[in-house]
Amino acid sequence: MLLEIAAGRSGKPSLPTVVTDAVPDAPTPEFEADDYVVRFGVRGFAVALGCFVLGTGIGVFVWVRSDGTLGRVVIAAIVAVLLAAAIRDVSRARRGEVLFAVHRNGVYFGSNEFHDDVPWSRICAVELYTERVPTGRNDKVRRCIAVRTPGIEPVLRAGNPESARPMPRKSAKYYEDAGRRDLIDGADGSVRWAARQMTGWTVDRARLRETVSRYAPTVPLVDGPDWPPPLSPREASAAARARRARRR
Repeated sequence: MLLEIAAGRSGKPSLPTVVTDAVPDAPTPEFEADDYVVRFGVRGFAVALGCFVLGTGIGVFVWVRSDGTLGRVVIAAIVAVLLAAAIRDVSRARRGEVLFAVHRNGVYFGSNEFHDDVPWSRICAVELYTERVPTGRNDKVRRCIAVRTPGIEPVLRAGNPESARPMPRKSAKYYEDAGRRDLIDGADGSVRWAARQMTGWTVDRARLRETVSRYAPTVPLVDGPDWPPPLSPREASAAARARRARRR
């Protein structure tokens, strides 16, 4: 199943123009005491620090056993990059960088270079889900958070992960052949408008639900399907049969 979706990405589907209303380095909104704000903290810093310590340890081990100058230069460069990442994350933690927030005017995403402040007037649901991206033998698994907006066609927006982008036509056809068009984003009349992977941070579900309910009582907090949406063995077999039939 995951391989089918990955194959769909390798094609050259017709995609809409990237919407760039998410702005790099845009100013962070002013938040109030009752807002739910997630800031960069120990958890995010620990990831970079762990990589630096592990990389340094491996580098020292290889350095001691290496006689080549080139090899040592490469090791030193890698350790320098890891150190720079750790220093950057210390700075982010010290200034309390805001990664995500639910506030009076909407939902703010600030965890990557594209900052997005989505107003409540556009939001029909706040969604939690899991993104699985095939990487060789294993899958990368990332928890994600998104806001959904009314619509039937996903929009390619700057800053969004793969799971919030338009599905390639080949992949969409796979779900249609399986009889599960309902799993294609937009089939229920809503699409992921803004989404972020929660890498090095997470949200408190109870506080998230309480704050969303306070500011936008009609907006639900929902658990979305994994991405790519899973198919049962029977559904996958139906898709394979439909594909073989078209080749005849």
